[in-house]
Amino acid sequence: MLNFYRKSLEKEAEKFVEKIKKDSKKLDKESQKFIEDLFLEEKDELRYGYGIYLKDTIKKEFSSKKDVKFNDIFSKNVYPAMELLTGKKSFKIFLEIAKNATKYPFSSGYDRRMIKSSNYYDYMDFLFELFEDLVDLNFLNLDIVTVVKREYDNDGIYGLHNPYLIAYEIDNGNKELIDLIKAALGPQKSKIDLNYSIIQAIFISSNKELLELTGKLLLAAKLQEGVRQEICENMDRGLQENFEYMFKIIYDNNLIRFSSVKRALGTWTGLTRDESDDISKFGKKELEIINKLIANPKYEDELLKSDDNVEVYLGLWNKSTRDIKYSVEAMEKLLKSSKYHIKLLISYYLDIIENKDYQREIAKKVIKEYGKDNKNIIEILACYLDFIIGYINSYDLRVDIKNGKLNPKKYFKDKKEALEFFDILENAFSLMKEKSKVFDPCIFPWNVESIDTETIAKYLILIAIFFPDDVLKSKVMKYIKEINTWHRNHFFEALFEKPSNKEQKDFVITMLSDRSTAGNTAYEIVKNNNLTKEYPREIEDLLRLKNADTRKNLIDLLMSQDKKELLISIDNLVSAKNENKRLAGLDILNLANSKQKPLYDKKEVKNLVAKISSPTDAEKILIENLSDKKKKESENTLSKLYNTEYKLDLPYEIKEVEKLSKTIKKNKKSEYIIENSLNIKKIFTKSTDELFKIVKKLSELYIKNEDYEYMSFYSKEYVLLRDGLSITKDVNNVPYNERQKLANYPLEDVWRDFYKKEIKDFSTLWQLYTLLIKDYNNSFNENNAKEYQDFYKKILGIDITELRAKLKKANLKYIFTENYYNDTGYVLEIIDMLYKEYSKENKDYLFEIGKVFTSYVLENFEAKDIVKQQERYNKEIYYSVSIYSNYSRLQYLFAKAIDYLEFYNDEKAFIESFVLRYNLDKRIEKYINENLKDCEIGGPTKAFGLRNYAIASILKIAEKDLIYKYVLELDNEVTKEINVYGFSELDGFMDNYRNILAKKEDKKIATLNQFMLNDALKVIYDEGRKIVDYVVQNELKRGDSPTIYSKSLHKIYRIEGIDYLVQILQALGKETLYRTSYYWGGDDSKKAVLSHLLKVCYPTEKDNSKELAKKLKGTDITEQRLVEVAMYTSQWLEIIESYLGWKGLTSGCFYFQAHMSDVDKNKEGLIGKYTPISIDDLRDGAFD
Repeated sequence: MLNFYRKSLEKEAEKFVEKIKKDSKKLDKESQKFIEDLFLEEKDELRYGYGIYLKDTIKKEFSSKKDVKFNDIFSKNVYPAMELLTGKKSFKIFLEIAKNATKYPFSSGYDRRMIKSSNYYDYMDFLFELFEDLVDLNFLNLDIVTVVKREYDNDGIYGLHNPYLIAYEIDNGNKELIDLIKAALGPQKSKIDLNYSIIQAIFISSNKELLELTGKLLLAAKLQEGVRQEICENMDRGLQENFEYMFKIIYDNNLIRFSSVKRALGTWTGLTRDESDDISKFGKKELEIINKLIANPKYEDELLKSDDNVEVYLGLWNKSTRDIKYSVEAMEKLLKSSKYHIKLLISYYLDIIENKDYQREIAKKVIKEYGKDNKNIIEILACYLDFIIGYINSYDLRVDIKNGKLNPKKYFKDKKEALEFFDILENAFSLMKEKSKVFDPCIFPWNVESIDTETIAKYLILIAIFFPDDVLKSKVMKYIKEINTWHRNHFFEALFEKPSNKEQKDFVITMLSDRSTAGNTAYEIVKNNNLTKEYPREIEDLLRLKNADTRKNLIDLLMSQDKKELLISIDNLVSAKNENKRLAGLDILNLANSKQKPLYDKKEVKNLVAKISSPTDAEKILIENLSDKKKKESENTLSKLYNTEYKLDLPYEIKEVEKLSKTIKKNKKSEYIIENSLNIKKIFTKSTDELFKIVKKLSELYIKNEDYEYMSFYSKEYVLLRDGLSITKDVNNVPYNERQKLANYPLEDVWRDFYKKEIKDFSTLWQLYTLLIKDYNNSFNENNAKEYQDFYKKILGIDITELRAKLKKANLKYIFTENYYNDTGYVLEIIDMLYKEYSKENKDYLFEIGKVFTSYVLENFEAKDIVKQQERYNKEIYYSVSIYSNYSRLQYLFAKAIDYLEFYNDEKAFIESFVLRYNLDKRIEKYINENLKDCEIGGPTKAFGLRNYAIASILKIAEKDLIYKYVLELDNEVTKEINVYGFSELDGFMDNYRNILAKKEDKKIATLNQFMLNDALKVIYDEGRKIVDYVVQNELKRGDSPTIYSKSLHKIYRIEGIDYLVQILQALGKETLYRTSYYWGGDDSKKAVLSHLLKVCYPTEKDNSKELAKKLKGTDITEQRLVEVAMYTSQWLEIIESYLGWKGLTSGCFYFQAHMSDVDKNKEGLIGKYTPISIDDLRDGAFD
């Protein structure tokens, strides 16, 4: 209700609600309370949409009443309030429809069934939906006929086509509507669509003429499965006599042979629950039974005595088509039967009864009856268990229990009953010989039921959560690991958040080893309950395990100890026989001594290290890190690499000039002079009227050509220009972002000619583009127009919304669409493509625009104006630099213009671009450092990156230190992690330079600004090799704890040399190689990062098997390990084959690699030698 997807409507709806609230003050207290509850949005920390709280409250109030009347739900005392909301005429309609509600099925939605009820409680959702639709229509000042005809602005409005309101108009003789529907049912194109709502309305109404026309259409639709499905799926949604009329047509004409009719039969009756059910297994028999029931309703009692499940089921179903209470009475009689198959059948029929409480009580009754029947209890649970609790959102389990949203009394009347079920479920669990038990078929030939140990385990644990005591908690410990890894942590946390005895604490400690997120939950529980003090030895012992996340957590827990206790832990670990424990001990020792002031002195370190008599390669690396020499080297490495204290100051003066100088100049203060040839208030040289005339002419040109016919590349059909502006060229091998070019679209020359004759110059085109084209970066709409007007009027001296508004008002063809988020029509698409086409040859002009806008930011904006607070959907607050963001919104013109500063083409332009953007970056960084210490910063905080820094260093404007700082340092003092995209940029540019050296084609290079590009790439490559070597060497020395660069190393895709190969293998030790998919997941574990480095390590031209033999001497690296490497990273295959002397190793490895799911697309050529199967098919599991 009053829920729209258009800002203006949302605001109007708010005003409407306020007016209703104000007007309701004149009504009595009961009516006031009704309106207050209807619009209540929050209560007891729970949020509601309009109407939800009121409906839920009424449902709770009458949930136990057996015969709810309409006046129980909506008493006459609240009629004035309801009339105020809907209007007098519409409220009368509401009462009329509500009076007849019980003539229609109450079940709705995907799982609806053809069941009726005399109890208005069952129609609660229907009544509220009808009432809310009438409120919406009143607010929008619409009637249902206007809605059907679509003669209203439907932007942001959904769900007004209520079939009951359409049926009401039909039954009240609305000739216009009836004639429209008749036309829609006929063979000719009509003014309205024959949609689901219209079809439903026909079956809800008493109009025999429309019903007969629908029957004729069903027969005429022999080759139209869609039409047949639309009719048959809806014929159960209205009056019983209408259903019977349509059924007779299906029966007499044997339409059951069509699958759409079979599916509809399954929907009416509930005989099928799922689209995957095998509908070939039913049809004719069921149709015959229903035909007999229509002829003789008493036949249902005969069916109920049958031993055939289908017959019994349809007997129950037929009773429910009159009133669900009759089928419930019959079902309860059947429950007293001793026939097992009937008990199972009842579970299937229960699904039709939408009363959850009733379903639960029947299910509990049957499960208790079979609780001790070891032969049948598993099947009974498979059929009935879901009715007891059903779906539980495990993510909110702990919170929902605490705030009472999840109430145990809803499921079990008391603890005694819950314990009875606990015993039944424990027994059933013990009877399960496998993880899952499937009953196929079950009840009907097409139906399958199943149950698994996880489901039973969840119920057992939920009972322990609902009725917590130490005995139950003790019993369910063994079931925790039955729960899947996605949900295990939530159940574990809800039970053991605060362990109260030794057994529970012991269990929490053992759960530290769980490799799912439950292990992380155990870590939090241990930390929060200070259990490390009680269990240091047990935590130490768990470090025998290899899992990276587990080890990080365990090390962190041990590190929380004081100096003395930590020393005991280190001693125990380095003295252990298990290498994993010793490595953990050395890692902790490195961590403890890596601080400004080492925790342990030389003597203590020496004594601890001495306990490892024969260190492995991996241990040697960590031991070496502890030496004074290595520590000193480590401390000095960064400062040797670059000047970590380097700061750059680039003072500037902004000067407006008529003619640009050819070279950059400085003033007397040694400030760079930034020359602006444009004035920001004079950029928009054309008036709104002049621009309007141009767009109008383009619209007229489109209309002139609207009957032009062309072949659409995508649809492979001929289409008219009036029906769409679609690509005509084959663009299969063209990236998506390069497809929207004039050359790919129809009438290319016509649009070019228009540019030359009517638009005439690029400045005018830029103005059109800037004022009219909407994208994700521009959120301008009618609601925030004033904000945009005020903001840009001050800056540009014009109203940037005026042209759009004038065009919208003129309602010219093909300019706009009705799309709420992006209303770009075909004419605007052409302007967009013209801009993209001609901007290539007008980059100098765009560069000048970039300068003037960026200058304006530096001179007129404070940093707080462009570093904006944002809010995520979950209310989390973060900050972003709006002018660098993809969603800059109000400042979208500045975001676009700053990007134009990339269009420099000589030294002067580059220096101007660099000085402006560098100063902007520094100002933003300073503001973030000083004002947003504990805040999250989202998105980019810098305007440019490595290429610009490299060019600046060549031109002696800056030192190369900026390259190092950009990649190796945090973006600002607030940032928590190194920006991985700096590494990605570095690797990309290094790869570009390798391609230049190898004279390989590189499409990316062609897309970059060519000014000093090769020189810049050489600088990046040379310095990049040093950076990569530093971070890789840093990583090779690590233990289980990650370095600040660990995640970033996943963005490096090439390192070279046997030295790296051997060092990586030594650092890995006995770790298995990490096998993941072919995309990066950001795992910073030692195993994952080193395995990645191994995968991207390539031989140099000088590397060979002799060199490998030399480097392997004195290491622990085995032949088996080298074979693993050969299989893991094929670039070393030939060298390893030669070293091992194993002929055929290369072809064997390639064959197996070809059939691995993570096979690399780049190996397609090599793998083609060994199998004809495509890479994509191999990834999907194909094998030859």
